[in-house]
Amino acid sequence: MEPDDFVYNPRISVRAPFGPINRNRLARSGAMSPLYLVFKVFGVDHSFLEQFFKTDRWYRFMRLNGDVGARHDRFSISDTKFMEMKIPTPALEEQRAIGKLFSDLDTLIEQQRAKHANLQQTKTALLQRMFPQDGADEPELRLDGFSGAWGAKSLKNLGSSYGGLTGKTKEDFGHGDARYITYLDVFERALIDDGSRLGITEIDNRQNEVKTGDVLFTVSSEVPEEVGMSAVWLGQGQSIYLNSFCFGFRPIAELDSKFLAYVLRSPDFRDKMTLLAQGISRFNISKIRAMELEIFFPAIEEQRAIGEVFSNLDALISAEARYITQLTQAKTALLQRMFV
Repeated sequence: MEPDDFVYNPRISVRAPFGPINRNRLARSGAMSPLYLVFKVFGVDHSFLEQFFKTDRWYRFMRLNGDVGARHDRFSISDTKFMEMKIPTPALEEQRAIGKLFSDLDTLIEQQRAKHANLQQTKTALLQRMFPQDGADEPELRLDGFSGAWGAKSLKNLGSSYGGLTGKTKEDFGHGDARYITYLDVFERALIDDGSRLGITEIDNRQNEVKTGDVLFTVSSEVPEEVGMSAVWLGQGQSIYLNSFCFGFRPIAELDSKFLAYVLRSPDFRDKMTLLAQGISRFNISKIRAMELEIFFPAIEEQRAIGEVFSNLDALISAEARYITQLTQAKTALLQRMFV
């Protein structure tokens, strides 16, 4: 296989129902498995054809001239029949213009993905350096104007805990005037500041209501490193409950909510939480033991400053992710509209 050759992989998937076709962009030659079909093209712009194969415009030919293989995960079509596929093409100048349009769009998407990954790596590094680690009482990296040792207390001495929904069956969900915070929302977000992903259930005065500033913890996971993930609820409203696979913590000490959200996701605290995981196929934590874990915290002014750093960084990461989604959707729409 030489540079700019194309390769057809007959392995099917949800995203490639007849198998993917890609172009060798590696600027070097190599060998391919005989399971694949390698072919060259002449008299057509390579970038144009590469993008054509990212559409579904060639699916009908495959459907009419081939079949799913005996393994049911590979599409079967003879090499000879495959090479009879007709490709609708405009003049070469238009091919080049279309190919360049999509090539530039692909470059932009990759640049944004790299930027998004860099922001995530920056956040990971700051979580390591801006919170005390390994028994230290000061972080490695400090914001200007702050100094001195941080205090430390167990969670049970900083507030009280409560349980999630109880006594419910699946028939109790999907209708009603109450809302509940889902396990996935707690797992994925350090700060939950809107109700866009809340579940629906009936009002039940026997349940514990979540209040603004409460910390929410997951109680189980398939791997020990992901037990006890936490989020702080910054939303408003009444009759907001917590799903049954989580428990809540309500601070009574002077703690900034945003700071609290990120100190609980710092590597030092996550390591302590992971050590509490118990189980074999699924891991769980004890609420009582989790409340015995300590957190380090500075004066409230420094807490607020640190909380703003991380909440602003998360907002930037989320904005980049949305932009990548918009670019990807725009490309998908153009692929369907700019090829015959």
